[in-house]
Amino acid sequence: MVKLKPMCLNKTSEGFAHTATGYIVPCCHVDYIYNDDPLYLDLLKPELKVSNNESIEEILLSDEWAAFGNAVVKGCNEHEKYAPKCCVPVCGNGGIEYIDE
Repeated sequence: MVKLKPMCLNKTSEGFAHTATGYIVPCCHVDYIYNDDPLYLDLLKPELKVSNNESIEEILLSDEWAAFGNAVVKGCNEHEKYAPKCCVPVCGNGGIEYIDE
């Protein structure tokens, strides 16, 4: 079993990342070209692009961001299978495979 230790939930995290395409993402480690995680892709909807919003707060308070954040917390607290798949390779404890039960 992979033990999820999300950097985004610990005090050493550097915060959010900004993509070259104009989006805010939870961290730089999830912004890779082959990331097909549905929870991540939901963060890249046109209505969540920085240029389409009055503030970053509007983006972070969206349903899509809430769903991603809730999945990270649930994956950490209950079972890794609930975490966004894109988080496990970096924040899993030594594992690179997502456990799907």
